[in-house]
Amino acid sequence: PIPCVPWQSQTSGQYQRRVHGVAKTHVIAQNAAKRVEVLYELDPDDPPILSIEDAIEKRSFHPEGPGSGRNYPSVVSYGDIDEGFKRADVVVSGKLASPTQEHFYLETQTATATPEDGRLLVECTSQGPNLFQEKLCSVLDMESNKLAR
Repeated sequence: PIPCVPWQSQTSGQYQRRVHGVAKTHVIAQNAAKRVEVLYELDPDDPPILSIEDAIEKRSFHPEGPGSGRNYPSVVSYGDIDEGFKRADVVVSGKLASPTQEHFYLETQTATATPEDGRLLVECTSQGPNLFQEKLCSVLDMESNKLAR
């Protein structure tokens, strides 16, 4: 076993454990890294926070987030949602959860669809509008020329 030295992050103030090694070649270093086995000792009085629900329950938020005194909105709203629900022909509700991701996507993953002249006008935030159109047409069983984006 190699003892790990606590390392304090300059940005978050959180402590992390890191292992550093020295090797004669890059290949030797890579092979050694593949042999590293990390074992965690969990403190039963301070269990890890592994979900958003755990973070909310324990009020564990990023220090730059809402309530930090930073000047940015924590709530963005547009229109009257209650009126929108009253006027809607169909309202779908439920819970949506996405799995853990490798990184945070900088798009909101939302869209608005409006029927217009026998077509569907879709306004969406997407880095891949062609893929979005293809998948949406597949789900709706509709020709792509009937979907405007």
